[in-house]
Amino acid sequence: MDLWPTLASMAGLKPPPHGEWKDNNGKPIYFDGYDNSTYITGNSKESARMSWVYIDAVSFLSVRYGEWKFLFTAKDTWLGPELHLGIPAIYNLKQDPGEHYDMTFNGAAHLPPVC
Repeated sequence: MDLWPTLASMAGLKPPPHGEWKDNNGKPIYFDGYDNSTYITGNSKESARMSWVYIDAVSFLSVRYGEWKFLFTAKDTWLGPELHLGIPAIYNLKQDPGEHYDMTFNGAAHLPPVC
């Protein structure tokens, strides 16, 4: 998560250096994450983070890189069954933020459920 470096920057604090601090056993401490304060405040149009890995418990679901999302395991609900896709579904999140059109199959539409 990018909370620590983002909030530290917004509070005027400098995050600790990577690996230079040591724990009680002498092992290096790493504070991971990107400072997204300029994105949150509207001073940047893009997030500092270019990639994200989606994991649910022990299941690998998808990878996001830039505006693209590659879905390897589909779930219709949080606790619902998993469908492992042989070929990943590919979505362009700028063009299709709701993930309705799978680019792998020439933009085939996934119709929303009828309520």
